[in-house]
Amino acid sequence: MASTGATAWAKYYQGRGDLATTIKRAGNTYDANGKATSTQLAAGTPCIVLASTVYDSKPQIRVKIGGRVQVVRFKFDDITKPGNKASAASSLKPQAFNVVTAAPIQLADYRGRALAALDERTDLDGPLKGYLAELIKYWAGENAAKTRAAKIYGYISNDIPINDINKDFGEVLGPLAVLKHNLLAGTGHDKEVNATSGIYVPARPNEPLMDYKVGPVVISAKSGTTTNTVKAADILGLLAKRSALVTKYSKTKEYQVLATLAANSTLTGPIAATQTLMGTAKFNAWIRNNTYLKGKKGKYTDNELMYECEKYLQAESKTGSLNFTKMFADAIKGNVVYVKFELDQTGVGKFETIVAADVIKAATGARPYLRSKNGYTRASDKLGIQI
Repeated sequence: MASTGATAWAKYYQGRGDLATTIKRAGNTYDANGKATSTQLAAGTPCIVLASTVYDSKPQIRVKIGGRVQVVRFKFDDITKPGNKASAASSLKPQAFNVVTAAPIQLADYRGRALAALDERTDLDGPLKGYLAELIKYWAGENAAKTRAAKIYGYISNDIPINDINKDFGEVLGPLAVLKHNLLAGTGHDKEVNATSGIYVPARPNEPLMDYKVGPVVISAKSGTTTNTVKAADILGLLAKRSALVTKYSKTKEYQVLATLAANSTLTGPIAATQTLMGTAKFNAWIRNNTYLKGKKGKYTDNELMYECEKYLQAESKTGSLNFTKMFADAIKGNVVYVKFELDQTGVGKFETIVAADVIKAATGARPYLRSKNGYTRASDKLGIQI
């Protein structure tokens, strides 16, 4: 339950001086004697809560009214709790907003949980918290919140973690957009959800192939121009759901490479997969002629060989003989929808969906490819497909 009154004052304000934040709920201002005036402040209005040594239910705030900065009083519980300046460690993923549950929950519950958790965050500053709250409200169907979000965005856009909002907070907003803004229109999945569809967020922020689910539709978030990598075992698992797809692809070199990567470790998989793709004789010749490995004069490590093999497989999958486009599209068809969120000049951002048909279209310019996250001294993550 969100803290209010004196408890909230002691937690968020006591001994911290003047604090920047925003108005959480619209209401009248009060004069020095605590009497309501005819002047109203809109939700999202930036303000400074002036320092006080004791709790006041109508504290003094400094705010711009009619183009002039004034000091007025305003209801304490209708002001966004200020928090602290956001740090690089401040998570904006759904798992940090109390929306992880054992069973799917309804939109109203999801919205309430997210707003309450945001209100209690002490690692985010007041203006950012006010802005994120308006984003939640807008994507949850409160159209008036669009104007309020745009207003706050206009003065804090240079000081907020835009990349983290796009990448992580977009996952918080996504289920709301699915249910209230018809995000799945045109994907073939729009008839699978309705106003009563439950929202499910996994406890793990790196759950394979799923960042959240609305009704039966599994959704994976897309960040910037790329997605999270989908590991070989997960792709093979999707293909295995339909035996016809296994029959269609099991003899292909793409399938054999994925099967080899899935069956081996992070360190040995790329080496074995490269040998599978090339054949033993060509593979041995490639090692002898590899510029980096030759420079080691026979003293290269298994990790260095692994990384050279990863780079080779990545290059082959981007522009060479390995083309995962059709296989990957078939694997995700009907199983996964990719969703991208990005802030724009409106202040509330926009969503974009990607399904199997879009993967086929996009491949004319950039096809799904094997992406390496390792290096010559690091073998921390298996190769995976990225679009």
